[in-house]
Amino acid sequence: MGAPLDPVAFLSQPNTVLRILEFTFAIIVFGVIADSCFIEVPGSDGKHSVFNKSKSAANFGIAIGVLSFLVSLAWLVISFLNKTSSMFTQQRPLLAKLEVATDGFFTFMWFVAAIVLAAKWGQVNKDHRDQLKKLHDGKQAVSGANSAIVFAFFSWLAYTGSLFFSVPMMNGPYDDDYDYAGQADPIDTYQEFTEEEQADNQPVPF
Repeated sequence: MGAPLDPVAFLSQPNTVLRILEFTFAIIVFGVIADSCFIEVPGSDGKHSVFNKSKSAANFGIAIGVLSFLVSLAWLVISFLNKTSSMFTQQRPLLAKLEVATDGFFTFMWFVAAIVLAAKWGQVNKDHRDQLKKLHDGKQAVSGANSAIVFAFFSWLAYTGSLFFSVPMMNGPYDDDYDYAGQADPIDTYQEFTEEEQADNQPVPF
């Protein structure tokens, strides 16, 4: 088993705080886009994206948000297990590289998502925005579009921070106190046993 977990120390670690922020921001982004940013405009068929009627931009934001939520939650669980068990001891070098790769990927993708959403929203002229605000769900759509852009930018900042902390971890040090089966290092165990055995075989003085 791993060292006893201090919940306060674990939750106050920068990596943990950033992971919590990442999946929280991701929920907000894909939640507000899916719930508020598709509305029915009078005189048109079906629902349209408020991002200048670009469904691809809205769907891109939803897709990145969902993937980011799942990945950040997965890394949070892995980090928790690393603190409480030896399940991933032998895989830690590989996990460190994978963490850097995913952090780098989402740092780039959130930057692209924030730029795309902001650009499409910026193409909506003022008259159309005023028209949206007069619709039944228009005010909520305008607020949702602004929120999606802001929290996409916040997500980019959070992943940039995670990348900053994860890159140094690629070179270790790693905790090698456990073997692949989650048992104590047999070399250390053997050395302790030998020392105890030698102590037991010492002649008893008269």
